[in-house]
Amino acid sequence: MRAVHQQALFAPHPLALLAAAFACGILAAHFFSLPFKSTVIICFLSGPGAALLAGLLASKKRLAASGLIVLSFFCAGMVAALTGTGRAETNSIAEFYDKGWIASGDPVEISGVLDREPEAAPESFYLTLRAERLRYKGIEREASGTVLLLARVRDSFVQNEYDRVGLHYGARVSVMTSLSRADSFRNPGVSSFTEYLERKGYEATGMIKSPLLVERLDDQRVFLPLAWIYETRAKLLRQINSTFSAETAGVLDAALLGNRYFLSHGAAERFRAGGTFHVLVISGLHISFIGGVVLLVMRRLTKRLLWQFFVSAAILWAYALAVGAEASVVRAALMFTMVALAPLIARRVQSLNLLGGTALGLLVWQPGELFDPSFQLTFLSVLMIIAMGWPLLQRMQAVGGWQPTRETPYPPFCSRWFRSVSETLFWSDRKWQREMARSTVSYKLFKAPLAVPLERYGVQRLLKFAFGAVVISASVQLGLLPVLVLYFHRLSIASMILNIGVGALMAVLGLIAMATLVIKQLSVTVALSLVKLAAGVNWVMVHSVDPFARFSIASVRLPEYTGWASAIYGLYYLPLAVLILALWRWNPLQPSSRKLSRLGATRFKWFAAGSLALVLCLIVFHPLSSGTIDGRLHLDFLDVGQGDSALIAMPDGTTLLIDGGGRASFNRAATDEDEEELFVRDTRSIGEAVVSEY
Repeated sequence: MRAVHQQALFAPHPLALLAAAFACGILAAHFFSLPFKSTVIICFLSGPGAALLAGLLASKKRLAASGLIVLSFFCAGMVAALTGTGRAETNSIAEFYDKGWIASGDPVEISGVLDREPEAAPESFYLTLRAERLRYKGIEREASGTVLLLARVRDSFVQNEYDRVGLHYGARVSVMTSLSRADSFRNPGVSSFTEYLERKGYEATGMIKSPLLVERLDDQRVFLPLAWIYETRAKLLRQINSTFSAETAGVLDAALLGNRYFLSHGAAERFRAGGTFHVLVISGLHISFIGGVVLLVMRRLTKRLLWQFFVSAAILWAYALAVGAEASVVRAALMFTMVALAPLIARRVQSLNLLGGTALGLLVWQPGELFDPSFQLTFLSVLMIIAMGWPLLQRMQAVGGWQPTRETPYPPFCSRWFRSVSETLFWSDRKWQREMARSTVSYKLFKAPLAVPLERYGVQRLLKFAFGAVVISASVQLGLLPVLVLYFHRLSIASMILNIGVGALMAVLGLIAMATLVIKQLSVTVALSLVKLAAGVNWVMVHSVDPFARFSIASVRLPEYTGWASAIYGLYYLPLAVLILALWRWNPLQPSSRKLSRLGATRFKWFAAGSLALVLCLIVFHPLSSGTIDGRLHLDFLDVGQGDSALIAMPDGTTLLIDGGGRASFNRAATDEDEEELFVRDTRSIGEAVVSEY
């Protein structure tokens, strides 16, 4: 029995444990510098150490073998991080600038192939150019890497000139431009521009000042289905922008096609304040919805598992490629593909195991992904849903729907309020009456009195859905709190409520938009009514945060801890992990004979809950984040580009900011009637991106 128990502890979710060990190895290599001898030992443990594993398995020492496997993956993570599997290319443009061969801002001539169709933007478009050669001061060299080029389009004449050049996916062009790679603002706390470029896969950015500086060379052979996907997306983008209002089209472009250039600043700020900006970023939510709809349709059309998997995976990956195949999209598409593949190979999907396998594969391919905010947000949010939100709802469903059976003869062991809430949401009196009518034994159960009328009037199902959405949203917010403070300095209070409505409205808006574009080909009159309906749904969705903002409860801005004090973010997850583990081990329907050491376990859980509350208060109220008052005058000059910004800290701790930097804007504020004429693209200001970060 002991051996079986040890095996059960490891067997249910092995890939999750191995992924965690691999990630810890990457973190250890990142934060601790090791001597050469230690590195050699680590390499031995991650490679030849597997030979020792075979001996341990032969002797039936499963616990020791499992420990060695985990240790091997920990060491493998350290080796992957130390050897730097970033695969730096030779003759890369980044290398030219980092080594000083070319100064940032100097004019260069770059030749290469367009990796995508031109990406439309307000009065401009972007080109993604895969470099092949670079000429600087008459010297031409081979070059590698991808650059992002912005071309301004002032009027229709300039647009026609660019159209004559024939810029499309696979076109080989030569461009005269000046590339930028240096960090513009070098203040503490400000995000590094070069790190941002590396996360996006770009070596540098540049601007094309005139179509005369672009020369069309020839065409490279491309994969025709991919070219068709890119062309279809570009046509769909143009149709959306020509059919809907600027405000509605900007939201649709971002949420459906991954183009956030047409998103207005006002709408984006409302989404950020409400903590619902994630509905505009194509990620797991969108991929799961699209893949689920396609898979549901295929199950209606055919019973063949192979066709269900092939068609749903093909459409999903085509969509992922169309919207840019960013890391978050690829991660979500990969996870959905593995879920759809499981029935085909007669395997049962284990969510935590699936998440661990996906993370392990991505980290083996690119260990640096672990430090990407997108990677952290994606996996933490899914992990909290799997590990906390969904198990809690399952426990509540088990408690609320309990009835005496041979397996569960005793009433649920839980607090009275927990049982009452669970029964109100999950007890079905109709189902119970049907079972009693078929049973030879008659007895009565005393349940929460509200459950019966709520079910009778059809309110229980709505409350169950709303409560489940709030629990899932709260679980995600609880797990992402330190990450949101570190990267966005914002804690959204309204998001737990708004996520329910905004997510539903976004799905409705997307369906209306697709129907509008189809009906427009048949009847313009009917399509116009749908356009007005889409504008109304979009207005409700965008302005849903206004009641919360009016009472200043939409979101709060939080500073971050720095130095050794930042360890509080790691400590935050220790009591949270203890509570999650306790939730997984808790079975409220277990017989009373198994309630051993209940008092000590309960005290430990309350201690973990109190510790979590204490650390959470330290993060939210940040009493230790500001420097100590030393009775001296401090003056900090900030690099803000345009202007001389200075932060003065008085001897008593009072602060005064002089000149926030940036370029002055004299445009009057737009009202609801004229905001389309005064469209302001969503870009971060100097105050938001530089001053507030410091």
